[in-house]
Amino acid sequence: MKILLAAAAMLLFGCASHRVVVVRPTEAKEHHVLAEAQRFAGLLGVHVKAVITTTVYMVPASNPSYPGEKVPAGGWYGHGSVKFWRPVILERSLEYGTALAAHEVAHVLFHSEEDADACGRLLIAGQTCPRN
Repeated sequence: MKILLAAAAMLLFGCASHRVVVVRPTEAKEHHVLAEAQRFAGLLGVHVKAVITTTVYMVPASNPSYPGEKVPAGGWYGHGSVKFWRPVILERSLEYGTALAAHEVAHVLFHSEEDADACGRLLIAGQTCPRN
């Protein structure tokens, strides 16, 4: 019985930890990254919902200080929406917001980070991305 209760608690905790808290954009940088996401979605001809969130989503570090290091993502794509983590959007430049929006919207079509990076660069240049 204790094992069953522990498993149920883990399941509930796991489900709750994936809930994304969406917040209303109030700052210019937040409006900028949301508008850029819609602009890039238009270039790709895809529909994506873009939101600002206070939810932390941990991902493997690009340049880890130690094996397995994880860091909060500035943005991520999943289930038809792009989420932008408010603290990063507010602390970084508009150019960063543009690059992040391009990269995350590219994930609508491309799963790999390399392909999303390449497509993001094309989107920033005003071009579309070749579909495989």
